[in-house]
Amino acid sequence: RIPLDAPCSIYSHTFHSFYSITILLIMSLSLLLNGIGVVLLLHAAYSCLHFRNLVADLELSDLQIPPLDVVLECASGFLLLLMSQIFVSTTQLIPIRVTLQTKSLVAPAYRTRDFDIYSNRASAMKK
Repeated sequence: RIPLDAPCSIYSHTFHSFYSITILLIMSLSLLLNGIGVVLLLHAAYSCLHFRNLVADLELSDLQIPPLDVVLECASGFLLLLMSQIFVSTTQLIPIRVTLQTKSLVAPAYRTRDFDIYSNRASAMKK
């Protein structure tokens, strides 16, 4: 005989295992994108240095801009790094709670700071 709360606990367990597998996949995808992005940026930097050495050896002063493949490699490496950090941050988001109560922003009594003093020289300047 199956208890009445059994399906709920089974679904709950399935949801939590699915959620943990999803987070694991997102983290591994983020790590992979991060690694590929770093390798692309390092290769683009090496290619740019190699290009500058070739320009200096051939004494071509009119070539100041790096080749298009280096620029595209830098852009793609940057975008991969950005995407990997976005994937990591989506697993750590905290829900925003809307409440009608507002918290007062008051420093604790034992912490006094100079900018918490609201009396200033304006009253002395009035005279």
